[in-house]
Amino acid sequence: MCRIRETPDCFANVGVMDTAILANLYGAGQDPGRLEKALDGIGRMTNATCITLHWFDRKADRLHTRRMDTISTAPRELLELAKLDALNPRTLAAVNPFNENVSYLVDSTIPAGLQSELSSWQDRLTAFGMGYFLGARIPMSANKELGLALFGGLKNSFLSDSSKDILREFMPHLREAAINFEAAMAEKRQVQNMSCALDQFQQPMVIGNTKGMITLINDSAAESLRKLGISSQEVEDLRQGKCKATGTLGKLLSSCNGLEGAHRIRTGGTSMSVRYKMMRDESARAQIESDLPSYLLLFPGQDTTMEIKAEALRAYFPITPRESELLACLCQGEELAQYAAERQLSIHTARSQLKQLMMKTGARRQADLVRIALASPPAFIRN
Repeated sequence: MCRIRETPDCFANVGVMDTAILANLYGAGQDPGRLEKALDGIGRMTNATCITLHWFDRKADRLHTRRMDTISTAPRELLELAKLDALNPRTLAAVNPFNENVSYLVDSTIPAGLQSELSSWQDRLTAFGMGYFLGARIPMSANKELGLALFGGLKNSFLSDSSKDILREFMPHLREAAINFEAAMAEKRQVQNMSCALDQFQQPMVIGNTKGMITLINDSAAESLRKLGISSQEVEDLRQGKCKATGTLGKLLSSCNGLEGAHRIRTGGTSMSVRYKMMRDESARAQIESDLPSYLLLFPGQDTTMEIKAEALRAYFPITPRESELLACLCQGEELAQYAAERQLSIHTARSQLKQLMMKTGARRQADLVRIALASPPAFIRN
């Protein structure tokens, strides 16, 4: 039997959580690999042979795993078990009632009628050297939860006596870090979507602030930067935020001022004009006012006269295909009634779409909506 105290003495034997673990945990939003390091640290503190972290969606029947992470020494095949929730009695809603605080699960609390099913599931884990189980959960919202499972070894490999105490102290940190992690991943996906939209136009573009921190370099711009003497490796480092722009690119960004303008630089014995425009997305309410301004650098490309495309607007703004079509038309100067008539829509339907657009972009008037869209990268490239 694994030695786990059922009534811990309020962290008396735990002390302050290891700062290195917390640093890795909260740093995972910028470097996902640090989440694995944080789990490795918890494994060392608890003497766990293996740890699995589950990102659950709570459904009526059970907790459904939408993502699973584990420690560095676990075989990657273990992650495939996340697809087998239906066979895992430890995820049943009946044995995991909702709790606003940290809750725990051990196999002895699972009803006798499920013990045969539990034994079959444990046989799968035994193949990975995973023995005694201690689980902890904490909610992220009404329908999303985090679960952390500690496993002892197979032959008298005990979890530490303070394992439950450690989980109680760790889980609130895990929740806060997970919220930050998901927000960071969503931001990265938005940047990737914007990059895809910009690459559709094959127009070389770079977005960065006046201190040289780069947000985006699309594939077309990477080639332009190589002509300025910036290596492929440096381009990748800039994309990943490992370094700041220096040299010609750094000077281009640091010399940007005002709303828009142009720089003339020489490369390979010829000169080129690089246009810039301040990024002012007024729908980004969360932007910190003290942040340095970001600029969009537009390098010479094949075509800068293309129309605003609805799919590009949809990749940049969180809007539906119909809403992006309406927004593109408004940016081209069409009236709402004209848009509705050409598509055999009622003016009421068109107004509803317009209302949704204004709500999603933070615009108060139709004129504000068009101005916000025209200040976005998909619009800027047409000029």
